[in-house]
Order: sequence, then C-alpha cells, then structure tokens
Amino acid sequence: IRERSPGLLNVYTLESSVARYLYRTTRDESYHVHSREVIDEALAMAPDDYRSLLAAVDLALAINDLEAAEKHLERIEEIAPSNPFGLGHRARLKELQGDIEESLRIHQMLIEFRPTWSNLRRLARTEVRQGRIESARLHLDQAISLAPDNVFLQASLAELEMLHGSLERAEELYLNIVANSPQPQYLAVLGTAQLLLGRYQEARETFHRVLQQGSQSPAVMLNLADCYSLAGDSREAAQWYERALAEIDASGALGPEDLGRKAQCLAHLGSRDEAISALDSALALAPNNTQLVYDAALVYATLGELESAEKYAAKALAAGIDHRWFEPPWFDTLRTSQVFSEASAKKGTKPRSGS
Repeated sequence: IRERSPGLLNVYTLESSVARYLYRTTRDESYHVHSREVIDEALAMAPDDYRSLLAAVDLALAINDLEAAEKHLERIEEIAPSNPFGLGHRARLKELQGDIEESLRIHQMLIEFRPTWSNLRRLARTEVRQGRIESARLHLDQAISLAPDNVFLQASLAELEMLHGSLERAEELYLNIVANSPQPQYLAVLGTAQLLLGRYQEARETFHRVLQQGSQSPAVMLNLADCYSLAGDSREAAQWYERALAEIDASGALGPEDLGRKAQCLAHLGSRDEAISALDSALALAPNNTQLVYDAALVYATLGELESAEKYAAKALAAGIDHRWFEPPWFDTLRTSQVFSEASAKKGTKPRSGS
C-alpha cells in the first residue's frame, strides 16, 4: 500500500506499529530495525504531524529509550496539547521515570476525557504493576462492560489473576485466549501459569512452542530455564539462563523489568555481585513495581541472602502476590522465616513445608 500511495501517512504508522508489535512479542531485532526505518520515513515526510511523532514515541517506549520518548512527546504537546494519545504516552513515560502518582493522575484525567476500554485498560495495568489490585479490578470490569469480547481485556484480567488471584482461573482464561488467538505473548503467560502450578513438562512444551513461533523473548527463555531447573536438569537450565542473559544484554537500553530478569539469570548462574547490581538498578527505576519486588525476593533467596529475601518476600505478599509464587524450591530457605510466615498469615495463606 505504501508503494502505491507513498503520501498516505497512516499506512506508515500502521506498518511501524505492526513491526513494533512483532518486535515486542518475538524480540527479533529485525522488526525493531524495520519499525525504525518506517518511522524515519514518516518523520521525514511529516515531521510535525502528531501521528508520526506518536509512532516514534511508541517505538522509543518499546526499547526503553526514555530520552527519545521525552523529546517526541514534548513536540506533540507543543503542536497538539490536548491530544489524548499523547496524554496516554505521557502517563506511561511518567511511570517508567518513577513518578507513579503523576502517571495515575494523567490516566484518571484521560479517562474523564475519554472513558474508552483502552484507556481503562492502561490505567488498570499501571495499577496492577503498583499492587493497587482492587482499583485495577474495578477499572478492568468497567472496560470489559464496554468490550466484553476483547482479547486484550481478557488477557489483562488473566494477568491480574496470575499475580493476585487464582492461578487455575488464570490458566483457564489463557487457554480460552490461545484457543482463538495463539499468539506468542499469550502462550508465554499460559506457560508461566503451568510452571507455577507445578506442571513443568506442560510448561516446557508451551515455552518451546512459543520459541518455535519465532520468539526470542528472554522472559520465555528464563521461564524455560526455570522449568528445566525445577525438573532437575541443571545443565539444560544453565544453557537457557545463559541464552536469556545474552538476549537481554543484546537489547540495548534496559528497562526495570529487563534488569529484573537479568538479575534472576545471574543469580541462577551464581554471579552474585552482578545479580545484585542489576537488581539494584531495576529497583532504582521502579521501586514499587510488584513484579520487581517479587524478583528481588527470588534473587536474594537464590543467592542465600536470607534477610533481604525475607524483606522483599513480605513486601511482595503485602502487595498481593499470590503465595503460590513462593512454592519453587529456591524459596525453601524461607519456609521457617518468621517474617515470611507472618506476611503469609496476614493474607490468610500457609507456606508449605520445605522439600
């Protein structure tokens, strides 16, 4: 279409969006390059059109280039200060910059202006990352009432269940999703649910299926390594931890969740100081990110740093992380921890005895 209609800007932004989506779900660098090339053409053709600038912000956020995202957003705010898409991107950037309250304030303002399912979903996902679970459920329910068959909303609900609700319910939701939309990112989280439910063979098959679809996601490789580790195959596990680490390091600018995964890989590979350094960098960027708090507990437990592991485990449980996320054996050293037991008791859960 671009070849036939080279002046049609929306086609450039759509093509860059598709390439960016493929990069995010597969981590194949060629898709990032493709998206960048198309965006550069769009910017050359329409440097002050908010559509080309938004596409540039989208890519910058996808690769954690916060400086570039800020630059393009400032230009959007100059030429279209009330643009709702610009507001949504500003909210996400504020979250990545660590200003959570401002991010939530912008999201709320955007919803008052445009109460769409997509804006409600963005707010809910931000709230989930910050452990504000009841508010997130409320906003997801509102979004689903507007678009009950929307796969993105179903996936967001399943993600919430994964972290803060029922793993069985999360698995059920993801099975329904992948039956109709077997995309790599949904299969990957289905595999995570199977992993946490202790079905390592099923999880391993699911993760391999994701990789066979072309994904190079380090998160998938990390979880696959966990499957092998938990099944007792330490040699295969180490190979996948190393592959995940190589993919992370090849990603360029790393966001907090990338750094959290890097810390996990390094901890499992026995690189204590490097693991703690990566973890400290991640927490400095997003100290209240619920997933990162859990990652910190896992890293410190794996390294045998029990006092720090207890602190972050208690914080993760207080933020609503389901107690079964602490079932894997690298948390066995915390079973008799008074801090961990008290935090579990407050949630009405019982940590299992050591294996």
